[in-house]
Amino acid sequence: MDAQVEIQLIAAVVAIACAIPGVFLVLRKMALISDAISHSILPGIVIGFFITEDLNSPLLILLAALMGVNTENRTCKRRHGNRLSLPSLI
Repeated sequence: MDAQVEIQLIAAVVAIACAIPGVFLVLRKMALISDAISHSILPGIVIGFFITEDLNSPLLILLAALMGVNTENRTCKRRHGNRLSLPSLI
């Protein structure tokens, strides 16, 4: 397969995969949470790399996912019972 076609197929799959959560977050007025999650997964990748010292380890994805879920859970817990707006919490 040509490299250009492969790049376009990957871009199409990523666009489809990001469209549904993106619309969901915008409609719930939580658009900044995606930015917070994307920034919080980086420490998970770094910690996983320091533990395994291998870029091909599945531990990188696992720790990145755990960090993202942790950020979402902490944000939602702080949102309920707080008078601050969501952008202030993020």
